[in-house]
Amino acid sequence: MKHCGTQRLETERLILRRFVNKDAGAMYKNWASDSEVTKYLMWQTHSSEAISQSIIDEWLKEYSNDNYYHWASLERYLQHT
Repeated sequence: MKHCGTQRLETERLILRRFVNKDAGAMYKNWASDSEVTKYLMWQTHSSEAISQSIIDEWLKEYSNDNYYHWASLERYLQHT
């Protein structure tokens, strides 16, 4: 298998892209602070946006590795890129 890393993928309704620093607030608000969501993840519920930012900072460092895959998913109609 030839790895190509976290590349941007788009469909008619969805955009998958790399996380960026400005995603920390939405990550915390929408799912990382929700214990019902994070109970299925490998890490604990975030108690602050700063923790979400710290996690994103770690993910950003890993994007230079071609065998690293971690996408932010966005509904296209929200026009976030």
